[in-house]
Amino acid sequence: MHKYLRAIGFSNIKSHRDVEDMLAWAENNISHLRSVQLSFEESYRQSYTMTGNKTGISSCGVLDKGDNYHREFYFPYIAADEVSTEDYCEIQRHSDKESYSGMCDEYKLGISLIFYLQNGTEYLMRRKGLSEARTQAVMLGGLSVNGEIILPVKKTVKQAEKIKKDSIKRKKLFEAAKQGSESAIETLTMEDMDIFSRVNERIANEDIYSIVDTCFLPHGVECDHYSVVGEITKIEEDTNIVTGEKLYIFTLECNTMVFQVCINKEDLLGEPAVGRRFKGIIWMQGAVKFAEG
Repeated sequence: MHKYLRAIGFSNIKSHRDVEDMLAWAENNISHLRSVQLSFEESYRQSYTMTGNKTGISSCGVLDKGDNYHREFYFPYIAADEVSTEDYCEIQRHSDKESYSGMCDEYKLGISLIFYLQNGTEYLMRRKGLSEARTQAVMLGGLSVNGEIILPVKKTVKQAEKIKKDSIKRKKLFEAAKQGSESAIETLTMEDMDIFSRVNERIANEDIYSIVDTCFLPHGVECDHYSVVGEITKIEEDTNIVTGEKLYIFTLECNTMVFQVCINKEDLLGEPAVGRRFKGIIWMQGAVKFAEG
């Protein structure tokens, strides 16, 4: 069974029988459906069933010529509604099934951001030549099963503006470095050394989370799992319509990048508030908006 089902309010699922019952309900209460013809005898189908205002279950599989559906896999999802990045996104198919990962060179974070693609069937349809597969924007959302609320780092309006300007400047330097600019590479190297030196001086007397405002780091061996600390800019409460479990959906800002995270209220330690920070491990997903024409 999927580890992140509890993030969208299915913490009561304990066995594969429970999973099958839940999926049977989802496949009989479809909110949205996409399909693409694979051959004369088969088509590939992906269904979405909303279990809350922004959360749901997606089931993917093959429909044969007798209209019999053969599920290959499923996953819980959060339907993020804010654009996180408009940078170029590369999409790659997983080797074992018709699912995909997206990858963006996200200069705001200084890493290659990898996420699980939610609208894989739409990409499959475009890849088969029915329409263009060029990406335009990505809406990122994460699911978490263990998080906590920590207090913010105190900063003035002037300091906040400086952070944003420095982030824009750093993004431009990363872009120039990728193009081979030696001066940009040298500047980034010197900045990293300076940051390392200042952190070493402060860490002896300060807590790490009073020095590090936000962070976004790969976690574990799975490439789309991240350890994040992000400032909460918006809080939404949601309810799983099947189980009645309560959820939090946070809009987070991390190094000026915006994304959303869903967590079961029972899995969150602390009292959330706008301006405070969320710290936790997330499974990052994303829906890609494709260019028209």
